[in-house]
Amino acid sequence: MRSSFFWKTFLSAGSLLLAAPILLFAHGDHAHGEIGRKELNALYSTYLEIQNALSKDDLKTAQQTGRVFLKEPHKFPAELSHSVKSKDILEDFKILNRAKDIKAYRKAFQGFSGRMVMLMSEAENAGDAPVLIYHCPMVDGNKGADWLQSTDGVENPYFGASMFACGGLKKTLHAKDEGADGKSDAAHEGHH
Repeated sequence: MRSSFFWKTFLSAGSLLLAAPILLFAHGDHAHGEIGRKELNALYSTYLEIQNALSKDDLKTAQQTGRVFLKEPHKFPAELSHSVKSKDILEDFKILNRAKDIKAYRKAFQGFSGRMVMLMSEAENAGDAPVLIYHCPMVDGNKGADWLQSTDGVENPYFGASMFACGGLKKTLHAKDEGADGKSDAAHEGHH
């Protein structure tokens, strides 16, 4: 397949696109790449579209959104933040694309969400949209899992319509309005 050839060539060529303009920030004695605002907005927007589709049990839209993102050219540094690398995000998208049904897609989305929560927590550049971390305690056999939203009110991507409002706001990382303090908000925790 043509796209498969592209990704193999892309990844084996030393990830030339990933080495594109790198903004540096200091972390201890090492310099790390930092994802730019435009690229962070594109990645987060794609994540939010997938999260929204899954909360509505819309596997087709979730799949299309991920595939469109991978087809577009993006300029990511090799390291998006201290703990998150571009190759890991690309691998998350590949795993999502291999999912055959909504259950498998949601399981893959759980890993992607964990990495996105880490990225958005560590990124020096918060991007333009609000970043809220939600948690559902019932995911993965009651081990629980987090996800990101840009809006208030639980829209659970792990259960969709069957438990749309299960979970609660765990933390606000970045808010549009000046009223948000960015601290953990246990008062909004809701469990089922």
